[in-house]
Amino acid sequence: MQRGEKDLDLLVLDTEIGRLAAVLEGLRFKRAVPPARDRIPGATDYYGYDEAADVFVHVHAYDRLVLGSPVAGLLHLPLEQALLDGSTPGAMFPVPSPECEWVVFVVHMVFRFGGWELVLGQRSGSPLPARRERERVSLRGRTDPTLIRQFLEEHLPALPLDLFECAAASLEPGCPTWERIRAGWRLRRALVSYAPPGSRASGWVRPARRAARAVRRRLFSRVPRKKLAGRGALIDVIEGPAAARRLLLEELHRWLEAEFETAWVTLRRPPLSWTSRILGLVLARARTRRNPGAGGFPARRGMAGLSRPRLWKLCRARDRKRAWRKAQRFAAEGVLVLCEGLPQAAHQSMTSEPLRPARVLVPMGERPEGGRGSTAKSFVWNRL
Repeated sequence: MQRGEKDLDLLVLDTEIGRLAAVLEGLRFKRAVPPARDRIPGATDYYGYDEAADVFVHVHAYDRLVLGSPVAGLLHLPLEQALLDGSTPGAMFPVPSPECEWVVFVVHMVFRFGGWELVLGQRSGSPLPARRERERVSLRGRTDPTLIRQFLEEHLPALPLDLFECAAASLEPGCPTWERIRAGWRLRRALVSYAPPGSRASGWVRPARRAARAVRRRLFSRVPRKKLAGRGALIDVIEGPAAARRLLLEELHRWLEAEFETAWVTLRRPPLSWTSRILGLVLARARTRRNPGAGGFPARRGMAGLSRPRLWKLCRARDRKRAWRKAQRFAAEGVLVLCEGLPQAAHQSMTSEPLRPARVLVPMGERPEGGRGSTAKSFVWNRL
């Protein structure tokens, strides 16, 4: 089932998951692990990079049909064999029948956004995002009501046809708010036996979870993202002017942080520790006493003038060592760390043990057509 231009949903038998993983790894796809609170049982994520389109391709592989989300609650419908048996050859993959896909779509949308979430998340009169609304219109026009009734009676007897039609109508633009809330509540009550243990949430807990997640995003100004399974990486750009290396490293950072957990660590000018800050104040005060016209505490750029004392050099070396250990710790946890100003000798001088994470040194090579960033992205992705 195609979800968009970059996402692909695949339902695979649990006995064939190993073969699918081998095929995707042969195509340079990499398995990613979401944060613990966002994981869905039976779902595996794979990412690949399309250099021609300059986009990530995200494959969702499912060995069971689990609908909903960890925030709104999960629902396991035993329809895997029915979907696979009723599939027909498509342009690239076998696709389920329109009736099967329509039933799964309605239950998934109402269960994920139903109730108060459906009301709070509506956009421009439609309860669904624009992409989901286009999918709803396309599926609705290709279904046969008689086949839908037969599918429900045979594979999902807990869901009556009248309740299903009520749930489908709640997804249409212009449906009254109360009808949407009532349809979501009735559908959850009818299918409560299919909810995995520990994933059931009451009508007031679900909006509270969404509000708590929104508060966390606002306070910490970031969203936890996926990590590559197995190991992280230390990425730096070598060769070329310092300004060009930094620009390319920033481009790689923006590219990776859109999908994965990343961190930026600078070793050329590492952040000042409290010890360095206090020592800087002491040295600045001593400098002012020796030269009253020099002013008080120097600006950050003027801190270079304090590099002559050996104690200051020692503190800055300590800050650089702390930044390097921080980068190592992040990379060992699966984070993609972009290190600015990493000396060539730092790999051997700062640590005596071999690193588990991958170390990617990106050359500043130019493409014949002048596109430098795409080549660097492919170089990094193939070495992660």
